[in-house]
Amino acid sequence: MNSGSITQQAGFTIIELMIVATIAGILLAVSAPAFQNVISRTVVNSQTRTLLTAINYTRSEAIRRNIPVTLCASSNGSSCDADSWSDGWLVMADGNGGADEVLRVYEGPGSGSTVTFDAGDDVLAYDGMGFSRSTDASRQFVVCPADNDADNAQGIAISPTGRASRVRDGLGCGS
Repeated sequence: MNSGSITQQAGFTIIELMIVATIAGILLAVSAPAFQNVISRTVVNSQTRTLLTAINYTRSEAIRRNIPVTLCASSNGSSCDADSWSDGWLVMADGNGGADEVLRVYEGPGSGSTVTFDAGDDVLAYDGMGFSRSTDASRQFVVCPADNDADNAQGIAISPTGRASRVRDGLGCGS
């Protein structure tokens, strides 16, 4: 035992820790707005993928069953509602004179995002061959983030033949 020697302890002083905490706080404050933009874009991307999945499912079921199948807005999950795409949507098979069969129900995007569809009849219908039943030109869905930032909006264009493709440019969101 050497009681006369002084041992040095390794560590940080309180001043050094305060400087590191201050620098970390400044970096966090600078990066937070950019991070919010990334989160918004990621949320809209996920919601657009879900909608595209529903559109592709609708078309594939129409081909598989060889009957008309419709994708429509729905707030209650059992019937179609006009202009309520932000509440959710459902896929229905034509019952050929009988009751329509609900094939799948999708929840709305949530998180304050909005979904709009530029169709006059508010439904996307496919015939048994997988073609859009609309005689109109291309139609488009637009998914907008809660802050209505058009830079983060994404869309899905439906060609007259029924093919769905993603759109990222030239989209507008409401104010």
